[in-house]
Amino acid sequence: MAGILANIPWGAWGAIAIMISHGLLRSALFASADICYSISNSRRLLINKGLNIAVPSISILWFIICAANIAAPPSCNLIAEIILITCSTIITKLVLLPVGVISFVAAVYSLTLYTIINHGPINLLNNPSITIVPRNILVITGHLIPVVTIIVIPSLITLY
Repeated sequence: MAGILANIPWGAWGAIAIMISHGLLRSALFASADICYSISNSRRLLINKGLNIAVPSISILWFIICAANIAAPPSCNLIAEIILITCSTIITKLVLLPVGVISFVAAVYSLTLYTIINHGPINLLNNPSITIVPRNILVITGHLIPVVTIIVIPSLITLY
């Protein structure tokens, strides 16, 4: 909304970039949660602990998704958040504090989510000889490739 309300083309590009990356990353997070559910048959975070010991390939994909979610480079979220924070300060300086708090809380949430699921002792109720279906890795990778591609080729959004 901040990019659109700034009424400048830069704000519209930032809004488009954040919508694309938001849609791809949230879908990837839900797909990753589904993979954890299929491994443990539970949605509880404490039961899904120790994923990096059991399935390191899914753990690295979780890390990439969470890092892109907090706007770490190279992700589409980074450039989109920079553009949108700049555009929102054009409207008024009063938005700096709320936007800063929101960005910080989102980063803490993503890092906490990654840490709880991937680190710690493996749950003995989970099967340690878990096999991952290649389709699951392809689904998550298919979500992450456009997020990284947009930062490499920003003309996909800016159209010039």
